[in-house]
Amino acid sequence: MKKYIKFLVLLLIAAALFNCVSTQEKELSAEDQVIEVLKINLQAAIDEDLELYMETIHPESPVFANTESIMIYLYENFDLDYELEEYKIQEITDETADVWVIQITKRMSGGEFRDNKVEAIHTFKKDGDQWKIFNSQVSNIEYLD
Repeated sequence: MKKYIKFLVLLLIAAALFNCVSTQEKELSAEDQVIEVLKINLQAAIDEDLELYMETIHPESPVFANTESIMIYLYENFDLDYELEEYKIQEITDETADVWVIQITKRMSGGEFRDNKVEAIHTFKKDGDQWKIFNSQVSNIEYLD
């Protein structure tokens, strides 16, 4: 009986510890939330998932409509592979975040396209409680072909 009680106590402790870890994982820091959106954005581009891609773009972005048009064109005419080579959060406040990235884009199939490595700053803004890409400023493009 004592072994059974010890087992139950250990099981309850393990369950309590697991619950604490699970709760902590759900409460991502602002930095982790921003990087998660960046990665979802990139994966949506790879998967050619326009709806998910546009969910990562801030609806008040001055380039929202243009971004959607460009992505439709890219999806219809190319199969591109994207790689996030490097990233670093430069600044983050309660409402905005600037993330420096180096992204590589390569044509897998489709029309003429120059493989490239882009260095840019993505500015994120809150849309309610969700971080979304508001704007991107390219500082350098290196063509790989």
